[in-house]
Amino acid sequence: MEKMIDLANSNDRKKDINASNVIKNLDIYYIIAKMEHCSYLLIQHGNNSLRNNEQSFVLIDKVLETARDNYLDVPVVAAYYYAYALLLHQQECSEENYLKLKTVLKENGGQFSHSSL
Repeated sequence: MEKMIDLANSNDRKKDINASNVIKNLDIYYIIAKMEHCSYLLIQHGNNSLRNNEQSFVLIDKVLETARDNYLDVPVVAAYYYAYALLLHQQECSEENYLKLKTVLKENGGQFSHSSL
């Protein structure tokens, strides 16, 4: 235990850590990862794959709500949010979500790798 404390105290980078930025970046990473995986599930198995597991579906609703309310100013989050919304509501095919996704990609396309597009 003492070795861990000494190691943590000796790391000069720890002094420069801004806790709120770390938490925000972790939230963004989690939101992106969750929407990416759920998008894959929707593409592979359709909307029923998430609805069959009600607990997972509730969790993605919370993730989407957090993304919508706090992180749509982050281009990658916005792109996944609007793409996921389009996948989730294919029957309604929201033109508003499509146009927002198109705008995010057009304005920030250089920030995305070709494989993520």
